Amino acid sequence: MFFSKQKLLGILLTAGFLLVTVFTYLNTTASIDDSAVVLLQSYTPRALDFPFSLFSIVGTLEIATLVFLIMLVKSPKLNKFVVLFGYGVILALEILGKSVISQNAPPMDLLRTKIFFSFPTGEISEAFYAYPSGHSARTAFISLVLVFAIWSNKKLSRNLKLTLAFIILAFDILMFYSRIYLAEHWASDVIGGAILGFGVALLILPQIYKRFS
Repeated sequence: MFFSKQKLLGILLTAGFLLVTVFTYLNTTASIDDSAVVLLQSYTPRALDFPFSLFSIVGTLEIATLVFLIMLVKSPKLNKFVVLFGYGVILALEILGKSVISQNAPPMDLLRTKIFFSFPTGEISEAFYAYPSGHSARTAFISLVLVFAIWSNKKLSRNLKLTLAFIILAFDILMFYSRIYLAEHWASDVIGGAILGFGVALLILPQIYKRFS
């Protein structure tokens, strides 16, 4: 029953991603996107620009994938094929969205990123549009799979599991926040990416569970 509800939530989130995608394609999110960036930047002091810029590097494809692979190696009970397939779906939908949805990133005059170091895939991504945010999609997907792996570990106490889950949730929120306030992405890019990541993760978790039962 638990996983039936979980799969239903995954389906709903996937449908939500498609809905946000349609709204973004029709350019109906522009005013909300503008307001979100201005609002977050007005409440975030510039002294945090460098720390958040550094933090944001963790979500790049190279670093996120490295963390993802380490997670798979350190979690031998995970169904690696299913998890890799889910991660591949995330990457494929990100590329598809950025190829089809003609939404550019926020203008340079809003950009507050202080580190302009770029991995090779960063150079490639500049040839695409901004929707959905790959940082958000990867962070959401990896985080949810990681929380499940932690929660399924019988060696950990409940309090430790809750603490780790809270830390991961805080990490996600900060990552999503940083992408908008640094003006690397619009709110619609981040929301779409996050919903995509969480949705796909929820859809594959029942298959992961079989290895723990």
